[in-house]
Amino acid sequence: MHRTWAMEDSTYKQYIPWGLSTVMLGISFSEQAKDYWSDPSPFHVMNWQTEYDDALLADKFGHAIFSYVAARNIAGLFEQSGYDRRSSTWIGSGISLFHQTVVEIRDGYSEGAPYLGFSRGDAIANVIGAGLPLLQHYVPELDFIRMKFSFLALPFEDGWGLTLKRLLNSVKLPMPCIKIHPNIVWYGIRI
Repeated sequence: MHRTWAMEDSTYKQYIPWGLSTVMLGISFSEQAKDYWSDPSPFHVMNWQTEYDDALLADKFGHAIFSYVAARNIAGLFEQSGYDRRSSTWIGSGISLFHQTVVEIRDGYSEGAPYLGFSRGDAIANVIGAGLPLLQHYVPELDFIRMKFSFLALPFEDGWGLTLKRLLNSVKLPMPCIKIHPNIVWYGIRI
């Protein structure tokens, strides 16, 4: 009898998150290469003033949030595939930090100064974001910290983009909800 995907075979299941992570990294690096890394230059580090002037450091929050969300979601993917929570959390944080570190290093070798270069602030934010799930794993009391994305006045003005914009803007998270399992609980607006 030959094995099929329908059978619960943990050997095959454990390869799924690695494959999906590899594909996600490949797509991300490919898009970054096309958009930002096409003009190589000698390695350079952004100065602190330029980092501050670039959106008044607001992009640092974006780096921390992206690293955090990526780490948690990748960890969840590994946990669903049979890895224990501790290993999943370490792998998710590691893959997230690896991705963001490669991006920063490649930015350092890319033309586009003054706003493209290795950013020390971005690197610090990446470590904070990717490290928070690990900290929460070992200090569960910190699990109340949840970094989330919110969407407002996306840049689409017509077509499918406008439809997506309207859909995303019609949902406010967190919102009132009712949990029905394992028991019924009403939550008001959660922050």
